[in-house]
Order: sequence, then C-alpha cells, then structure tokens
Amino acid sequence: MVYIVLYLVGAILAVNGLTMSQTITAFSPIAGQPNVPVLGLAYSATGIGMLNLVIGILIGIMALIIVTKGLYDGFGETVSSVVAATVLTFTVAYVALGAGIFAMYDPNNAKLAAAALSETAAANPFVSFAALQPLGWYCFPMSIMLLIISLGFYNAIGKKLPKVPQFGTLWLLWAITFFLFFYVLGLGNYGDGLSLLKMTGWWTLGVGVVTCVYPSLAYFNAGKVGAW
Repeated sequence: MVYIVLYLVGAILAVNGLTMSQTITAFSPIAGQPNVPVLGLAYSATGIGMLNLVIGILIGIMALIIVTKGLYDGFGETVSSVVAATVLTFTVAYVALGAGIFAMYDPNNAKLAAAALSETAAANPFVSFAALQPLGWYCFPMSIMLLIISLGFYNAIGKKLPKVPQFGTLWLLWAITFFLFFYVLGLGNYGDGLSLLKMTGWWTLGVGVVTCVYPSLAYFNAGKVGAW
C-alpha cells in the first residue's frame, strides 16, 4: 500500500513543485490577482487547493489502514507506526496547503490581511501569502522529527528500525524539504523576485521524483526498487 501512497504523492508534488517554481501557476503574490499565467499556462488556484485536499485525505485513510492492520510489522515492530506517522505528516501538510490556498484567494481574507498593515507601511505584495504561514510553521517541528526518523534508519538513534541507509537518505531529503517550507513560507523569506520560493519548488519537484515517482513506478513495473 505504501507504493500507492508514493504514487499519489509523486503526482501532487509535481503539481505543487511546478506551482511554487512559477512554471505553471495561477498564483500571484499580489492579493486579488489570482489569474496570472506564466509561460501562457495557468492552473485554477482553487483546483490546486482541491487536489491537495483530496490526495491528503486519501493518503490519510491509507495511513490509518497501515497502522491498524500492522502491514509492515514484519520489517520491525515499529515500522508500521513510522510509515503511518510519516504519511500522516504529509496528510496534514496537504490539507493545510489546500485550505491555505482557498483562504489565500478569498477576497475577505485578502482584505483582512491588507487591513492588518499600518497605514504608513509600505505596500506588501506578499500579504496574501500570510494564509500559508501556519503551514510553514507546522513544517518546522516536522523537519526535526523527520531528521530523527532518518537517523533511526541509519541506526544512529535506537535499533528498533531496520538499518536501511536508503530510507535514511530519503527522510533526510524530506527533513531538508520541510525546513525549506518553514524558512520560505513560515518566515516569509520568498527571495528577490520570489527566487527562494522558485528554488524550493524545483527542489520539491526533484525530491518528489527521487523519493516517490521512481520507487512507485519501479515497484509497479519491476516488482522491486533496486536495493530499496
């Protein structure tokens, strides 16, 4: 079942990565301007939000099935719990992102965010991004937890998890990714011309291909994922 999760997550990461990188996007950093195409292509912002909500809920259900049935207990007594916990980490992130996107383009929320600025404050083109700030702060503690799980698969912390350096590297990549989400979305460090947001989008896309798309398709087509 975990490969089905990876398959779905790989798809949404492609969309989210391309959206953050501003390659194909309906996002505009200016509140109240939701339909700004890049390279002549534009996604519906609400469509992206709904996609995150749907996939977040689906993988959340799968995570609960994994842990209640102990599908991966054969690999170690805590493995099913770790798999479920990490999948639920993504569930919360996708649901929060989906909800944040809807709030981001809600005219009432945009007005409230703009009204929160003092009259003397300089115009803030990123005011609508405030809807994504809670997601960014959620990613900070989760990046630390994913780092600890990564060390667990190296057996650097405890011996309950099987020593699988490939999984350790996988979760290390995601620990870095979640920290980037915190640094960019939580702290509002978008960079000049959204350079940091774009870089994070490309990083997310690359990590998604390596950790989700490749393992799931390799398993579906060959029944194994190399040494994974």
